[in-house]
Amino acid sequence: MQFARSWQRNGRPTTADPIVRQQLAQAVIECDVMKYTADRSLTKTLRGGAPGPEGSMEKLFWSEMYQRMLENAVHLAGPFGQLLEGSPYAPMVGIWPYLMMYSKGRTIAAGTSEIQRNIIAKRVLGLPRGK
Repeated sequence: MQFARSWQRNGRPTTADPIVRQQLAQAVIECDVMKYTADRSLTKTLRGGAPGPEGSMEKLFWSEMYQRMLENAVHLAGPFGQLLEGSPYAPMVGIWPYLMMYSKGRTIAAGTSEIQRNIIAKRVLGLPRGK
């Protein structure tokens, strides 16, 4: 939030834009969803339960949420969000472009998003396999 408050467009704080405020609210909601989902999974495991398809749901949701949040951060910074480390105008010491590239790999690591969706469809929703 502090990052969003520190940027301006056309002489106004970016948080004055209702669309930006909606994106920030969505990010807070998604963080809470991720937190409670992970807490539920951890509690199940600590009580002796076997890991289930919840892991696929967590991985899918987290990796795509991570990309959305980074896209929002870069959008807030405008063209400055593309600047790399070393530029005096780069927000967050120029880490945004690196994190954006890294986030794309997170949807592939530990099973692509498509594989995770297939696991969820079969094991959680009970849908038949495609032919």
